[in-house]
Amino acid sequence: VHGVEPWAGDGTWARRLADIAPGALPSSPAGFFPLGPLVYFAATDAVAGFELWALPKTALAGPLDFYTVPLCRLADTRPAAALTHGVRRTITASGTCGIPPEARALVVNLTVVAPTGPGDLVAWPAGSPLPETTNLTFTTGALRSAYGLVELSEDGAIDLQSRSTTAGQVHVVVDVTGYYR
Repeated sequence: VHGVEPWAGDGTWARRLADIAPGALPSSPAGFFPLGPLVYFAATDAVAGFELWALPKTALAGPLDFYTVPLCRLADTRPAAALTHGVRRTITASGTCGIPPEARALVVNLTVVAPTGPGDLVAWPAGSPLPETTNLTFTTGALRSAYGLVELSEDGAIDLQSRSTTAGQVHVVVDVTGYYR
């Protein structure tokens, strides 16, 4: 559930530009003014009151286009530490695997390897609040994978987190097959 937030559209498409006041509270954006590469506007985040905000003009662009890339391994935790329950791991995508800085979302195959307990894996834009949804559910010792779409943060990164019912560990492999921009 979202309150009133800034949106862009042309009658054939619409996209939320930002979630300034998460949850049902409105940010009440107003006074949009383009200047240089940014669009400025006033909005409230329900903490500091009305403030000046800015978004890149590119955020106002139309529907995203899909681009394929040769299968590329974006991340593999096996040479290092496994993901542990409740701990975020940030993976930078921009500039790797042929993913440009203006990419907005990735098409990925997420694979869990050798989980020490049952749980689920969540992938979402880096720095954003942990979503209530899950990308992949796994059981102890299972090799599981799921194909999906993961939105990127403004700086081109995703967060990964394991939620385990037994505080176990799991290795994760992230393969990219395309991106949207």
